[in-house]
Amino acid sequence: MKDNEADVEDDSNTLNWQWMHEPFVQMKNGQVLGSVSLSVPQLLDQKVVTNDTSDYLWYITSVDIKEDDPIWSKDLKLRVNTSGHVLHVFVNGGHAGSHYALDGEYKFVYETKVKLKLGTNEITLLSSTNYGAYFDNVHVGIDGPVQLVGRKDNTEIIKDITNNVWNYKVGLHCEHVKHFSVDSTNGWFTNGLPTDRVFVWYKSPIGNDPVVADLRGLGKGQAWVNGNNISRYHVPRSFLRDGGLNTLVLFEELGGQPYGVRFSTVTIGKVCANAYEGHVLELACHDNQVISEIKFASFGVPKGECGSFQKGDCESPDALSVIKR
Repeated sequence: MKDNEADVEDDSNTLNWQWMHEPFVQMKNGQVLGSVSLSVPQLLDQKVVTNDTSDYLWYITSVDIKEDDPIWSKDLKLRVNTSGHVLHVFVNGGHAGSHYALDGEYKFVYETKVKLKLGTNEITLLSSTNYGAYFDNVHVGIDGPVQLVGRKDNTEIIKDITNNVWNYKVGLHCEHVKHFSVDSTNGWFTNGLPTDRVFVWYKSPIGNDPVVADLRGLGKGQAWVNGNNISRYHVPRSFLRDGGLNTLVLFEELGGQPYGVRFSTVTIGKVCANAYEGHVLELACHDNQVISEIKFASFGVPKGECGSFQKGDCESPDALSVIKR
């Protein structure tokens, strides 16, 4: 017996996107821009440097190339060994490539072609991690080696920069200035919405009911609702403002299209049903919904009606625990 089916309303057409770029140029004329956490000639564990204040850590260094350098050629690659979810590579202010861990293999080697110049070259690596269980027991971030790889006469030539002086910066610029906050109003553009471009922030108002988010069209990144980081696509009621403006902010790392993002407002309902012994009872939800709680289960003769059932005189004491397994 169904008492009050959960209602789902598609709010996707009301999304009104604003956007801004996340700056990824971290060095200019050999000088690191902004605040540096520390500078050391080694690669450090990401969680030690960030101290759980951000999922992002910048590794910044420079390399001097002379014309008689054995590595100097037009066929150059950067090879990075890392233990993180996502790696972004920037060389001389340009995006050289990105890669993310596949099938739970967080330790991987990434190679990408790079274009260097004679003189000082700026190399910036951004590691993004979001580990779950055993986070404290594993090395996180770029662990090396980090190498420039050239090829001459079918021979691989390596310039190891693992022990260069690395400058560390914690977090993203827009994190530091709290552009994920509802109070962030300056710097957002309302036209020319970019798509398939790395390092873009998107913002839109949403409804004031609990919502389920379908972020199709986007790649990797983070999401906030009213300044609260959401690790899942369901947005709890406690994150929303009753009768007020609710704001969604997305940070897209790999490049995507926010036009595909869909939000459904959900009014929570309840369902009651029964089946005779030996028969199967199956309960299901609409798209983007889940069964959040089983409040009552009876294998016997319950009393009352939907929403106010009570145990009867002939009952199994284990019915609810069995159903919840």
